[in-house]
Amino acid sequence: MLNKAKAKEPPRLHFAILLVSHGLHPFEEGKGPVKWDMITMAKIQTWCKKKKDANPGWHPHLFEVPLDMYIDATPAKKRWWLLPPLVVAPPILVVAPPAPEGTFDLIKSFGDPYQHLWNLQM
Repeated sequence: MLNKAKAKEPPRLHFAILLVSHGLHPFEEGKGPVKWDMITMAKIQTWCKKKKDANPGWHPHLFEVPLDMYIDATPAKKRWWLLPPLVVAPPILVVAPPAPEGTFDLIKSFGDPYQHLWNLQM
């Protein structure tokens, strides 16, 4: 929790960040697993409301839920939680060489058996 000596001083971080930090702390220190039950929207909303009600003089942004205003203000390169965009290779154009002279060509020899369908579509 917040340092009791500074309990009257407003925190410098949003309460959601503090909850995430408390949930990850045991794991980072090698003292236990991540406390996932602390990192939920329900817990964040409850904690923010409780702190807002107890500290009406603190800046309202400390209690803002959802966090869209912070996320929108964060440059894309600093949004570490997002996966990088997939790199899509351009399509490969395959060009078949013409058939060598004298090669049997079914369509040239007998005509396109579906030509009547193409004619209907045009």
